[in-house]
Amino acid sequence: MSGDLRYMIALSLVRGMGVKTLKMLLAHVGSVEALYNESLSTLSKIEGVTEGLLYALGERAKCLDRADREIDFMTRFDIKALTYLDDAYPERLKMCDDAPNVIYVKGQVDFNRAKMLSIVGTRKSTEEGKMLCERIVGDLARKCGDVVVVSGLAYGMDVCAHRSSLKYGLPTIGVLAHGLDTLYPAAHRNTAVQMLQKGSLVTEYVSGVAPESQNFVSRNRIVAGMTQGTLVVESRVRGGSLITARMAKEYGRSVMAVPGFPGMMGSEGCNGLIKRESACLVEDADGVIRVLGWNVRQEKRDKESEGKVDLGISSNVEAQKIYKALLVTNDQTASELSRVCSMDVSKVNVELFTMEIEGVVKSLPGGKYHLIS
Repeated sequence: MSGDLRYMIALSLVRGMGVKTLKMLLAHVGSVEALYNESLSTLSKIEGVTEGLLYALGERAKCLDRADREIDFMTRFDIKALTYLDDAYPERLKMCDDAPNVIYVKGQVDFNRAKMLSIVGTRKSTEEGKMLCERIVGDLARKCGDVVVVSGLAYGMDVCAHRSSLKYGLPTIGVLAHGLDTLYPAAHRNTAVQMLQKGSLVTEYVSGVAPESQNFVSRNRIVAGMTQGTLVVESRVRGGSLITARMAKEYGRSVMAVPGFPGMMGSEGCNGLIKRESACLVEDADGVIRVLGWNVRQEKRDKESEGKVDLGISSNVEAQKIYKALLVTNDQTASELSRVCSMDVSKVNVELFTMEIEGVVKSLPGGKYHLIS
């Protein structure tokens, strides 16, 4: 394990040390180790550092001891840690200001696949809702073949999404609200074990953290932030699935909902999202494919060669940046891409022109560019 990982885990345990704060501090001190070792008097002079954060940073030594124990746990149980600074960290999640500094991973899956979908819903799902979820996942597997399904391994629609993915051979990621030394709910242990064959279990929590109620709300941002879009299949008027949908919308991701019969408890949430125009109405896999702009007829473009996406002859550093930016948030203008990629807009336009000729992107009304999956 690298020294940086040790310090990153320790800093992730400091109260108030989110990605936004971490980026701000690293811009001043240069490295994770330097940040950990910097004096409080020096840190206090940095604009944006609050008294609360300084107090929390005063407990850094305890956090480092806890990080050492976590690294030992990870080594014994074959768990990986991905930090915000790692290339393998989910690119889409990295775009969220409240992304976790570290995620812990059991299993193996590429978090930066071109087609990734979150499926959420009520814990008290109906048989009809579960059948619909399974049909959508099955059709996505048949028509796209390379979709990664993300959910929270909870009762109801979450575990249905995972089990449907397993049934049709799709990799699936379960985002947990506790450490990887336990599994909640225990009734889903067999499903979780099967998921490790082709997918993974992910959490932001170190071992020993119990599945407390506030953790479930917090983990929803990871479910929403890791993918291009969130599909809600059955939801009551309140609940975690609507929180996930709201977060996805705030992140600029696509939100979809399956309509239900008016007045039914499991339909109220989805129908409300659609009525408020907070979600696109979809009824099947074709609707999901249409909203997310997935082209099922083209050969998939998420192959990687030496860690890079294969974009053909224009595959250079600038094209890679644009591709990854559109992978996170599709349908952006050249000006928007210029800001996201920190590139001159004229250079962005040149790369987009070449990528359009090669069939990687297509231009849309309003000057936006759409990544062809």
